[in-house]
Amino acid sequence: MRIMMLGDAVYPDKVGGSWRFLHDMAEGLSSRGHRVDVLVPKASPGLPERQLLDGFTLWRYGGGDKSSLSQLRLAMALRRLMQDLGKEQWDLINYHFAWPAAASIPMPEASLMSVPLVYTFQGPWCEEYIATLRGSGVKPWQNARVQVSYRLRRAMEGRILRRCRHVMVLSNFSRETMRRIHGPGLNVTVMKGGIKPESTAVHLTRYEARRRLGLVADGRIVFTVRRLSPRMGLDLLIESMMLLHRRLPDARLIIGGRGESQSELQRLISGHGLDSIARLEGFIPEEKLALYLRASDLVVMPSLELEGFGLVSLQAMMNGTPVMGTPIGGNRELIGSLDSRLLFRGLTPGALADGMVNFFSHRDNYPSSEDVLDFYTHNYDWDIVLDDWESAMKAIAVSSSTE
Repeated sequence: MRIMMLGDAVYPDKVGGSWRFLHDMAEGLSSRGHRVDVLVPKASPGLPERQLLDGFTLWRYGGGDKSSLSQLRLAMALRRLMQDLGKEQWDLINYHFAWPAAASIPMPEASLMSVPLVYTFQGPWCEEYIATLRGSGVKPWQNARVQVSYRLRRAMEGRILRRCRHVMVLSNFSRETMRRIHGPGLNVTVMKGGIKPESTAVHLTRYEARRRLGLVADGRIVFTVRRLSPRMGLDLLIESMMLLHRRLPDARLIIGGRGESQSELQRLISGHGLDSIARLEGFIPEEKLALYLRASDLVVMPSLELEGFGLVSLQAMMNGTPVMGTPIGGNRELIGSLDSRLLFRGLTPGALADGMVNFFSHRDNYPSSEDVLDFYTHNYDWDIVLDDWESAMKAIAVSSSTE
């Protein structure tokens, strides 16, 4: 197959679950003999416009600037690029974000109009926009400009989804979220999520991983890596550490990641006098993330909303580390399918603390490292995930060619 994929960014230009998923899908399909081209806006001015990256061709368009006017220039650059690429034959166009879809529909080249469009829906563009603003001091529903932007994004995304032949989601929660916002009638398929295990530390013991990171050899380490954003529930996790520390004095918390809530979270840690047991680690590069996941006794996903799947949970599982999460969205399906006791009973610091105390106090009753790794291997191994996506895309391309 000849596949064009479009996103708002791709790993390693930017680090995050959706961008890593796009990269790994393009790399995986390329390794199976398909020709894949990925089109993304230029993340910074110095990056090359065309690059052969891990088996696929990466096209970067635009100038990498962030001005309001740049959005129009960016859309024009994308349409010019697609017009050039439209002179070749394509079997599938796969969108991974709403903006490039909105910018390219209607198609700039007649030859692209008959190519089946597939949308990989990883979250609602309009509601993620509002969720991000909650941490910026803006009161979303008291700001007319925000309301207009929300409605515009919702309308554009709905139009795009209805225009696409198929919509792929990574969880039943994402499917229901999409239908709640955009209504029924869309051709939706729930697919397995996953990423290529680029680096794992499962061959190391927990103490060897800690030694390599310079962490204390003893004590219990709770770890999470998230965008530092209000919807991630990291404030609840920090506050739960006060309660957990009273009952388990050797418990420590490490939070990886960057985001708009960093200063607020640091003030919360210091304000509660938790500097000795909780810390913000900042950005953690890919090669070190596996070590942190392996060094931890428990990974926590304290999400408050819009948790479509949770690739971090999979990364923890591929390193044999148990994950606990709030009963929100994709956490229910991924974490809960391993063991429902790994879901917290509520969205309060007390609920998180109680769940972690039960886990550590009755560790033998919960999945072992071997159980976690076995669950990952039999359900979310990258070859299994890639098989499903390749088969689905082939079926769409074939059905389109016979119409």
